[in-house]
Amino acid sequence: MGSAMLNGWLKSGVKAGDIAVVDPFAKLGKKIAVYKSLAKLSKTYVPDVIILAVKPQNLNEVLPELARFNKALVVSIIAGKTIAYIEKHLKSSVIIRTMPNLPAVIGKGVIGAVANKVLSAKNKALVVKLLKPCGKLVWFKDEKLINTVTAISGSGPAYVFLFAQGLVEAGVALGLDEKTAKLLALETIKGSVLLAENASESLEQLKINVTSKGGTTEAALKVLEQKNALKTLIKQAATQAKQRALELSE
Repeated sequence: MGSAMLNGWLKSGVKAGDIAVVDPFAKLGKKIAVYKSLAKLSKTYVPDVIILAVKPQNLNEVLPELARFNKALVVSIIAGKTIAYIEKHLKSSVIIRTMPNLPAVIGKGVIGAVANKVLSAKNKALVVKLLKPCGKLVWFKDEKLINTVTAISGSGPAYVFLFAQGLVEAGVALGLDEKTAKLLALETIKGSVLLAENASESLEQLKINVTSKGGTTEAALKVLEQKNALKTLIKQAATQAKQRALELSE
C-alpha cells in the first residue's frame, strides 16, 4: 500500500528528491533515496511528514527509531494500530491514522482518516494534499470506526475481485472463453458502479430496475437471495475482518 501511495504522489507531481524511503527490500528508481534501515538516515535528517506503512507486527521495531522526529506529521496506514499505541513512542507528534485501499495505486482509492487532538488546520490541509492523488478522503471523529473502514473499503477490493472471479469462472463453465468472460464481468462491474454513483435511486431500486418478473435476473437472484445468503455471508466476512483489525491493535 505504501508503494501504491508513492506512485500516486509521483504521478501528481511530487518531486522524487523530496521523498526518502526506508525499506530493507525496496528497489526504487526515479532518483528516490532508499535506505535499508532508519539507522542509515543522516542524524541531521528532519522529515516534515512520516508515512508509517509497515506490517502491524513490525511496528514496534520501527517506532523507537522514529522518536527523534518528534515534530514530524505522522500518517499511519497500518491496520489495527491505534493513535494511542503510536503516541506511546511519539508523544509530541501529530498523528493521523488512515486506511486507504488498493485502488489508490491508480488514484481511485477511498481513504478513511482520523486524527489526534493536536491536528491543526494547516496540518489537515497538508494531509488532504498528500492523500488527494490517491482517491477520496473521508474523515471520522470516532477512531473506532476505522476498524470498520478497514473491513469494508480496506479489504473490500478483495471481495470485489473474488466476485469478479466467480463471474468469470461461471462464464467459462457456461461456454465462454476466459478472455471474453473476463471482459464481460469487469465491464459489467465497472458500468454498474458508475451507474450507481450517478443515479438518484437506491441500490435496492437499481437492482429492481434490472429485474423483470419471470425473467433471467429474477431466476439468478432467487439463488443469491435465498435465506438472504449473499448479504449474510458478506456481513460475516466484514465482521471477521473487523475482528482481525481489533486483534492487531493489541
